[in-house]
Amino acid sequence: MTSPASTTTPATEARSHPVDKFLNTLARTNPFSHHRVTATGDRPVDVPSIHETEFRALVALAERAHDQNEAVGAVVWGESGSGKSNLLRRLGEWAAGGRAILVNFLELQAAPDRLHRAVLNAVVSALTNGMTAPWHRTPLYALLEELIRPAVTTGKKKLSPAELDAAFRKQVAGPVALVGAQPAVRAAGELLRCFLKTAMLERSRQGDGEAAGAAVRRLSGDGLDEDEAKAVGQRPADVENPLDAADSAGVLALLAQIARAEGKPLVICFDQINNLPRQQIADVSRLLHDLNDRLRNTLLVLSEVQGELVKLTEAGVISQATWDRLSANKVELQRVIVPKCRRILEARLEQFLVPFEGEEEVKRHYTEDGLFPLGENWFRDRFGKSVDVRPRHMIDAAREQWEELQKSLVATPDKRKWLDRWPNVDRTVKEPRKVEELIDEEVGKAVSGRITRHTATSNALPPNADNLCGLTEALLAASGVGLAVSRPKHGSPYDLLVRASRPGGGETTTGLVFVATGSSNSVTSALARLLGDKNTPNQVILVTDQRLPLAFGRATKAQGRNHYTALKTVPGFEHLELPLTEYAALEALDTVSRQARDLEIRQPDGSARALQRDEVIASYRRTGRFKTHPLLSRFIGDALPPVKVTITDVEVRTFIDGRLAITMGTDTQELARQFLNQLPPDRRVGLDVAGCRTRIEAVAKVMSESKDIAMTKLPDGFFLLPKRRPATR
Repeated sequence: MTSPASTTTPATEARSHPVDKFLNTLARTNPFSHHRVTATGDRPVDVPSIHETEFRALVALAERAHDQNEAVGAVVWGESGSGKSNLLRRLGEWAAGGRAILVNFLELQAAPDRLHRAVLNAVVSALTNGMTAPWHRTPLYALLEELIRPAVTTGKKKLSPAELDAAFRKQVAGPVALVGAQPAVRAAGELLRCFLKTAMLERSRQGDGEAAGAAVRRLSGDGLDEDEAKAVGQRPADVENPLDAADSAGVLALLAQIARAEGKPLVICFDQINNLPRQQIADVSRLLHDLNDRLRNTLLVLSEVQGELVKLTEAGVISQATWDRLSANKVELQRVIVPKCRRILEARLEQFLVPFEGEEEVKRHYTEDGLFPLGENWFRDRFGKSVDVRPRHMIDAAREQWEELQKSLVATPDKRKWLDRWPNVDRTVKEPRKVEELIDEEVGKAVSGRITRHTATSNALPPNADNLCGLTEALLAASGVGLAVSRPKHGSPYDLLVRASRPGGGETTTGLVFVATGSSNSVTSALARLLGDKNTPNQVILVTDQRLPLAFGRATKAQGRNHYTALKTVPGFEHLELPLTEYAALEALDTVSRQARDLEIRQPDGSARALQRDEVIASYRRTGRFKTHPLLSRFIGDALPPVKVTITDVEVRTFIDGRLAITMGTDTQELARQFLNQLPPDRRVGLDVAGCRTRIEAVAKVMSESKDIAMTKLPDGFFLLPKRRPATR
């Protein structure tokens, strides 16, 4: 009788041998495939020696904010690739260990008057696991339990509703008084009490937590319907509208004080605002200034490229008063000396080799060579003459070396002999790659990485109609061909109007409406405005977040539901529900293009070159990023053949003069967008913002040389300033 073991073929045994498993893993995976210091595989690899002093400085600032109950501003700055993201990632891990509440604020495209609410929305989302039940398992529940603990008799495990109310109101009185007992703050205190009470019932399976969900929505700044208001103990008239900036800041300040009761500071991080439109930079910087004035127990961190931040301040985009607050504490990241940066490679290699540390043949190699399989000789040749280096550059070099080893291994018939000969292995001839291929590879990794991070965390991108609108506007304006993208006048039922030139003449107008609210009143109002519009565009697209379906109310014949049913019969109307992955894609496409200079490709001479925004946009077109997105694909397709469009220097100069006459200065990216928008449809065909910007910059250079205007170089384009002419006598 044949035993099961005897049925195993020699080939199967070879495939299952640990050495073969190691070689297969080496050929298939690359621990340096991501250039961020923070990432390798599924887990980050921490190298505490990298920027340890700077990390401790940030921790000390967070602790100071808590101990002195004050707002502390900090700027983390350094050149691209210096490790800013890694530093903030380490701060996030420190906070996740129960030491702080940390929020990375990503909704930078929100309108100025809604930025405070967007920050509040992000904080509440972080405190409630993306605003999802079970509520008794959220950080907010833990904070509130800790808040009332001093008022609960020792050993008492269960409180009656009256005892809970008394304990909570006693403990929340101090934070409310400290923040200022304006109506919105007092109401927030009652909403927190309702949340805790309802979540406790949910925990004991005596309730469904529905009121807690309504309380969370109001705490995040959203309006409530009448039945929801009653469920959380609020007057419907007081909570039907979203919170304004001042009230949002007040609720945020109260949450910071609640966090302090558990011994935790609130940390809010803003990453690289320098590549936003100039007006948006000014708006976000004013937001930071205001939060610094209004909040306590809060560390506000702005991570930025040093030179760009200085330019923004010198140009007056960031006011001096704001700069003084933000720069009160500077954490500057320098290049890392080579021996210390080498630890990044060693840490990733150690993690890669862990599964094979018991295999003698593999162990022999990494015992003799501390950088196996990269190799000490490779490291000496590549970095032996360098004193310091950017962490990103060392990781990129390791990735390229690993890829060369993979090619050599794959091309060798006998894999074990390849290992025996290492490091003297045959090298494949490295064929030069097209620049476009290198760009597409780097851009693809950056976009995919951001999407993966956002979708892996439920609270990273909470539903936010205003941010969705801003992201869509920015991407269509920067990437569309023949498109005029604008925000309509106040009172319009549309958030965006997109006018697309038709090759045969004329244009198609699309009205976009973004809705992300749990309030049926707000939904009904938005739908009613659409239904009552007398100047309906050719197409109307209602865009919602799939995680927050349209709220029509409980009644089967609710007015909002009737409006929606009627709209579906209107020609050209469409409802598009975006899943989180597509929302994350919008954020990733916008951020990666804005932060294009963070991406680098290796040139034939071995030097690194940063990418430009236009190159990233072109890569999106080549790789079908726009074509596959359910919203962007309606407006942006493949690259179009060039069309000869006549734009004269005279009309460009007249346009520049006109814009600078009514502004204190503007950048050529924004000027190009405005110029494109004001052209008639037949002259927009084949034109995009990049083409318009090229013409504007050429004319502006002539104007600068004749001393009519001043030009300052920006990462993408120029900042133009009018020069005062002497008064006529």
